[in-house]
Amino acid sequence: MQDNTAKGDLGEDAVLAICYERKLRVKNGLLYNSFKYPYQTDRAGVCYTGNIKYEDGKYVEYTRDTLHDEIDVLYVTPYRIFAIEVKSYHARKISVYDYWVNRNGQPVDKSPVAQAEKHVRHLYHAIYDVLPDGDPSYIIPIVCFVDKCTVVDERCSESKTYVPVCILNTLLKTINTYNTPNAYNLDLEVIKSKLQQLAVSIKRTL
Repeated sequence: MQDNTAKGDLGEDAVLAICYERKLRVKNGLLYNSFKYPYQTDRAGVCYTGNIKYEDGKYVEYTRDTLHDEIDVLYVTPYRIFAIEVKSYHARKISVYDYWVNRNGQPVDKSPVAQAEKHVRHLYHAIYDVLPDGDPSYIIPIVCFVDKCTVVDERCSESKTYVPVCILNTLLKTINTYNTPNAYNLDLEVIKSKLQQLAVSIKRTL
C-alpha cells in the first residue's frame, strides 16, 4: 500500500488491536485512538515546546498555544498511561539516535521520538492534578514502527528507557515491561473523566 494516510490508519488499527486484546484479557483499562487535545501553557501563559521539524538542514520549532496535539493510541492501565506514537515507515533501515531519526540514511522531517516525548509532556501538564502526587513517571511514551523495516536504536541507555522504541511484534512485550506498579494505582474513573474534559476530539474509544 503506497497511500501514506491509509498505511497510517492500518498501522494504528494494528496497534489498537494489540492493546484492545490486552485490555479485554486483563478486564480493565481505557483505550483511545487519535486523542486530540490542546497544547498546554505554563503559569505565565507561555506554550510548552511543540513540534520540531527538520527543514533545509535546520531544526525548526512549531509552537503555538492555538495548536492541538494528537496521540495516535492512548492506553491507560491501573499502573501507567501509555502514549503510543505509531509510524508506518517502509524502509531498509531506521536509525534512532539521541537527537533524531534517520530513514535509509536520511533525516526524517519529524522525529517520532521527539513527537512521542512532546505528547507526554503536554499531556502531563494537562492531567497532572489527577496523577498520584503529580508524578510524571505514570505517563510512558512509546514509539512503535509498524511497517516492514529494520530498526537500529543507537541511543544511550537513558534515552532508550525514557522513550522506548519497538516494532509491532514487540509492542506487547514493551507495554508489559513498563506496566509496573508505582507507589499508587491510577484511579481509572477519575482519569477517564479528566480525559473526556480535555479532549477536543477522539476518533475511537474502545
